[in-house]
Amino acid sequence: MKTHSVTLGGCLTALVLVSALPAYAQEQQDILLDEGTILDMLVVQAASDELRQALGVSNITSEDLLNRPVARDISEIVRTMPGVNLSGNTSTGQRGNQRQIDLRGMGPENTLILIDGRPVLSRNAVRPGRRGERDTRGDAGWIPPELIERIEVIRGPAAARYGSGAAGGVVNIITRQPEQLTMQVSTFLQIPEDSDEGGSRRVNALLAGPVNDMLTYRLTAGASWTDPDSPDINEEAAEDEDAPAGREGVVTYDFGALWSAQLDANHSVDLDVSWSRQSNIFAGDTLLSSPTDLTDALAEDGAETNTMERTSVALTHSGTYDFGVSESFIQWENTFNRRLSEGTAGGGEGAINTEEDYRVGILDNIIAKTEWDIPLFVLRDQTITLGAEYRGEFLESYTELADGTIEDFEGRYQEAHMLGLYVEDNILVTDQLTVTQACAWTSMTASAPTIRPASMSPTP
Repeated sequence: MKTHSVTLGGCLTALVLVSALPAYAQEQQDILLDEGTILDMLVVQAASDELRQALGVSNITSEDLLNRPVARDISEIVRTMPGVNLSGNTSTGQRGNQRQIDLRGMGPENTLILIDGRPVLSRNAVRPGRRGERDTRGDAGWIPPELIERIEVIRGPAAARYGSGAAGGVVNIITRQPEQLTMQVSTFLQIPEDSDEGGSRRVNALLAGPVNDMLTYRLTAGASWTDPDSPDINEEAAEDEDAPAGREGVVTYDFGALWSAQLDANHSVDLDVSWSRQSNIFAGDTLLSSPTDLTDALAEDGAETNTMERTSVALTHSGTYDFGVSESFIQWENTFNRRLSEGTAGGGEGAINTEEDYRVGILDNIIAKTEWDIPLFVLRDQTITLGAEYRGEFLESYTELADGTIEDFEGRYQEAHMLGLYVEDNILVTDQLTVTQACAWTSMTASAPTIRPASMSPTP
């Protein structure tokens, strides 16, 4: 696919820097000629390149996002990192146009998405099919790319430290937190060369700065529109009339507010509140690639068939002590999932079967976590990390399971609780080698407690 992308903002600064380069180079050349100094050839390898290739970790900076702007969400650039792919939850190929970030080949359900170190679990509000596939875009699109400072991709066995859902790895999205007065409006436009493919438009605004010596704030707002692929984009490749659908369109609205209070030199408290809404523009997708007259009509009309609304409130404390540092937070996350009813069995499974009957799922997550890093010296320099986490998930799902099975069935309420304790020791064996030993204990609802040891060498 060839596309033409236009990003507005920062152009004047770039032109000034480029125009200054010849003068700077000439000045340096004059100095070398006057002093008669001849330098040997140097081979320089960027530190960022070394970090990207380090075992188990990759960093994507804001500069990377500027040089390679994404059209839909960050999965487009995360997939370029080692050990990362975009796939479904099974090998069936179902929901192939809803591929999500997959680390180490363990599937999207074992890849944990974090925003500023806090889990995002909205995709769990979507009912999985019989084989485990969810009709969801995942949790990589809740933050506009222009508001991201960097992205950390941890591909190692991170489950011991990050808990449930991180067996494959972790994608941690770090947002921008300017300390000086900052006002920014950014726009993005993508026009595909092929008219059958959907284009993208995006606009975001940021206002941040200090209120006084103790309090700072950040306000963000954004909107994006991605068009769906044409309903007949795969028609020529299909062996029969039932051609698989292309990628659906997405309309997103985001609002966020962050207040950060520096209580003293060693302690700070952040209050983060955000709301996002994602709705689709239907492109004709069904679980088994078996379109019906109804799905064809909905695709031709560009109908909105599902909506996801995510609200989160988080309180974070960061502390520095004589013996180490700590990071603790408590977060409430609410996801409102509303979508047209689908078939649940047989050939009509996963295909929309009504244009009026909407089903709703409401998922509430309560997460509390504390983590303490304690540096010490025992034969070698090392840092011990102690942590504890509680996660409560409360789902109220109004999904019809089957006709005639339960009379007057209105809804189903389920809840699950998890408590985890973990310890991790990073031992600096040499300047080039760090050995990490970890162990986690987890107790979950309806299952016996488990102990997960781990051993790794993050640096070669």
